[in-house]
Amino acid sequence: MSFLDSLCATKATPSAAWLEFTQFAVRKRESIFLFVEGRLDMAFYPAMARRYLGSDCDPIPLKCGNREAVLSVRLRIHGLHPAADRCLYFVDKDYTDIHGAETEREERLFVTEVHSVENYLVTREAVQIVWTEVWGLSLSDPALEAIGGAFEEGFRRLSV
Repeated sequence: MSFLDSLCATKATPSAAWLEFTQFAVRKRESIFLFVEGRLDMAFYPAMARRYLGSDCDPIPLKCGNREAVLSVRLRIHGLHPAADRCLYFVDKDYTDIHGAETEREERLFVTEVHSVENYLVTREAVQIVWTEVWGLSLSDPALEAIGGAFEEGFRRLSV
């Protein structure tokens, strides 16, 4: 690993997320802080926050690196920092949840129902949008129903 790679990896740690949060919390008094696992989450959750909290919502995503790091930052902030009530924590369902060791549920901690947030982006509706809006298939084309059915069957086989 190069020195540059090491520096980039350091940015996605609980300590870096904590430091960013403490700096933003002072300057951004109306913002909502979203502690997330990784890079793709950084794009997904702010959009969802605006959708549910309103377009004037100012979500600031903070990448922690992984599930354990998000939970670690939550313990450090929860109830201890004045801006703790403006923090939301997002983690993906883990394999340990499948084996019965569920993550403690708490009001500001959100656990996806599926293994990864990206699974929410792979839906029959998303496939329909690609086929109609990107590739120009008509909504009335009977092939659209067959494509949707094939997608759901394939996804079901992969999900088991």
